[in-house]
Amino acid sequence: MKALVIDLTHGGITISIELSNLGFSEIYAYDIYNTLNENEKFQIESNNIILLKNLEEFKKINKNIDSNEKFFIISPIHCPLNKTEIIGENNSNNNYIFLTHHQAVKLILENWNKKRKKEKIPLIEITGVKGKTSTAFILKEILTEYKQKLLLLSSLGAFIFNGDKKVILKNDISITPASMIETIKLSKKIVNPPCNFEFDEKNDLKFNYESVIIESSLGVSGLGDIGILTNLVENYSIAKNTSNAREAKKQVFDCKLITIEYETLKKYYPEELEKFSEKINSFSTNPKNDNATVKIKNIKYSLDNTIINIEFKDLKTISGNQIDGNLEVQTFAPGKHNVSNVLCAITSCLSLDIKYEDIKNGLKKFNGIPGRTSKREINNQVIIEEVNPGLNVESIKISMDMIKNMDNYVVILGGKYGITCEEINETELIKLLKVKIDKDSIDLILTDELGWNLKNEMEVEIPYFENFKDAIDLVVKNKKNILLIYRSKYSDLKKK
Repeated sequence: MKALVIDLTHGGITISIELSNLGFSEIYAYDIYNTLNENEKFQIESNNIILLKNLEEFKKINKNIDSNEKFFIISPIHCPLNKTEIIGENNSNNNYIFLTHHQAVKLILENWNKKRKKEKIPLIEITGVKGKTSTAFILKEILTEYKQKLLLLSSLGAFIFNGDKKVILKNDISITPASMIETIKLSKKIVNPPCNFEFDEKNDLKFNYESVIIESSLGVSGLGDIGILTNLVENYSIAKNTSNAREAKKQVFDCKLITIEYETLKKYYPEELEKFSEKINSFSTNPKNDNATVKIKNIKYSLDNTIINIEFKDLKTISGNQIDGNLEVQTFAPGKHNVSNVLCAITSCLSLDIKYEDIKNGLKKFNGIPGRTSKREINNQVIIEEVNPGLNVESIKISMDMIKNMDNYVVILGGKYGITCEEINETELIKLLKVKIDKDSIDLILTDELGWNLKNEMEVEIPYFENFKDAIDLVVKNKKNILLIYRSKYSDLKKK
């Protein structure tokens, strides 16, 4: 077997080397974005992988390829090249097998997956537009209650959790498909440290985790016992506008069971709903939605501890059963979007036959995550933090809606520019703030770069602090609670 791996920026190096380890006779690699440094080039070439300068070289190689031999063309789901651009117009070889990076990862991890299944280690794969990381960490609390040792890949890093203990495998890691391979290999190093030069077959097959959660940006490998699609709040374009998020993320339906937001399922995947109905469990935050597998019966919101009563019907489980029931949980979920993540996690855990008590106890432990929605206290005053580089007007509205009926809260709003490709729409944000001040009587303080611009454009005088910490100190001194909405990376925030 031979292969061409396209795109070495988004995990292609790892995929190329792993294919070489699987015994592929020839592997070609194309650095489409020209990002390889000299060390990476050496790494590829030292594994007998042929680095192509352009696809014209590959088209010349095509002429000498045995038409009876399987040839894998592997590219990411967002690759801007079509099949003709890769292999040429006049190619008569019908033995090309086109795979996405996700599908290549599935091929590479085939033996690992067999061993995982034999050991009955549940695997949850998560994709979606919003809520992926939050859902992963809600699940982390439940799964470490259910099975203590957990391997987790998320946008915040790769970790092994053992109850309350955490081993950091890698902080700075992407959630591209190949990172699943990297995370699994990093976990093996904990079992087989580099100083142990002797090969131990029993140790090599040993898992130092009892469950696995993998977060991925554009789709999943399809190996999961549970494949989660949190939502599709935006069907954005990919691959030079030749595809979109809907197409990329439908790989989730390759998993054994699927957890998906009902509104996303109905709007974007009606064909999949009909085709895969026997393995889909949906959830909805709309109490009137009788079509969702899991829905809210009633809810009592609180910034500290939200109480949720859910009802589920005909929920498919990994053991092949269908179950009905009710469940009351308490957790940190101050807004509707937080509750959606909680429902997603509950649906997935019920699908895995996890006991109600483990679900309830795990949710009680969840207190948010830094860089998303989290909670802390200073001198008995509660601070709800919404810190995220991707904050936009809609997400700010959702956050402010959480406190619109509460008198003892002050909103501190601000942050930085230039931390994401998409800047915030200040005109729309000013309109929103005017409504919140006039109709909801929101008490507002502005801070940092974003706050300064807003202050200068608003018609009313709003208090401003250059440093958000000074604003926090003042509010705490006045015995009020805080909703901090700050456009920044959480790691940068901690440095201030």
